[in-house]
Amino acid sequence: MPDAWKHLNLRGEGLQSLNLRLTGLLRKPHRAYALMLLFPLGLHRAYLGDARGAWAWRAGSLAAAGLLLWARPWGYLSLALLAAALFADAWFTERRCAEYNRALRRRMYFSPGTEPPQGYRGRQLNDGGNELQDYLAQKRGESPSPHAPVTRPAGARAPSFNEQEALLKELARRPRSAHGKPR
Repeated sequence: MPDAWKHLNLRGEGLQSLNLRLTGLLRKPHRAYALMLLFPLGLHRAYLGDARGAWAWRAGSLAAAGLLLWARPWGYLSLALLAAALFADAWFTERRCAEYNRALRRRMYFSPGTEPPQGYRGRQLNDGGNELQDYLAQKRGESPSPHAPVTRPAGARAPSFNEQEALLKELARRPRSAHGKPR
């Protein structure tokens, strides 16, 4: 279920909705490589947000086709140059894809509307400076978790997945008390 979260939308305006939009906009190198099959159209460059590069591919392809028709030796040379440029594009595609995705993340995460509320000054320390001690005292006074921590002797290994499953089945079979805890 690694990609199931991409289809879940709680319709909130927050980090989850931002990440959902972002995953749909991120560029993937394998798609750019697939678009390189249509290199005369420059679609692989357009996919990565390089409009000038896409138009340069289109112009170069038209020039090479024209040279092939009217001046064969120069046409072969232009095809060799296009092949070298295609090799260079293939070499740098992953880097261009990462740069595009990084810039997209920056634009989305730092876009207007993501700044803190007006008047927010961050976490402020009390004048007395006893904030940490107050917090620790509050936490000590809270009720402990109903689940006791698992302690193992030093050097003991962690239980295997099958042992953990067996323990969970055993806990599920135990009768429950009035408070919902196993007896």
